[in-house]
Amino acid sequence: GILRSAIREISTFVYLGPFPNIVKIYNADINMPANSVDLLLELADHGSLRDFYDSDDMPDINSLEFKSMVYQFVRGIAYMNMLDVIHRDIKPQNVLIFSTKGCSTSDSDAKSKRSNLKSDSDLKYILKVADLGLARSEVCGLGLTLTNPVYTLWYRSPEILLESRHYDDKSDAWAVAATIYEMAAKNALFPASDEFDELIKIVQVLGIPTDNEWNKISHDYGLENKVRREIDYLHL
Repeated sequence: GILRSAIREISTFVYLGPFPNIVKIYNADINMPANSVDLLLELADHGSLRDFYDSDDMPDINSLEFKSMVYQFVRGIAYMNMLDVIHRDIKPQNVLIFSTKGCSTSDSDAKSKRSNLKSDSDLKYILKVADLGLARSEVCGLGLTLTNPVYTLWYRSPEILLESRHYDDKSDAWAVAATIYEMAAKNALFPASDEFDELIKIVQVLGIPTDNEWNKISHDYGLENKVRREIDYLHL
């Protein structure tokens, strides 16, 4: 239920600990009789990536600022995956944007060690991953059937679209890539109306996998029958 999901989200925050590109949680008010939980999180003055890019007065982003934003986004997800946690709901709505004025010095420690990214003091925006309600530990999930569906449709990886429940952080990587494309192009990469349409959109962009690729996919994710049906349809 709602309470169980919220407690799992709180547990994920505690497990991950503080990190510059993961949104901070300050308090949790658990109301057992009402089966509800109120989480107090830090306020993102620019809202989500979706809010930011849909805004009529969105500021111009130069190439260095864009690289910094992408780096911080990837850094937050990579930190989660490094600790064997998969987010499972990556999308523009779940990435928050803060101005550097509203963050402490430790919060703004999101620079790249590469020379082509700005230093902390020059950062204009801080990106933080949010909404950990669907996050799951891969360690805890070993040998278990994971929840399906997860991820919002436009950011769902092929193995999940093909109804596999044995997925890992590669599904996070897929959603990250789709989100970064959207940041650059200002439109979604795979905007579909349903799951099968999503598969069609992916094939239209990336092409139909070779027989060897399909065989590996079906072997790795236990999708033999499902994959074969989709292949037969797509070849028609």
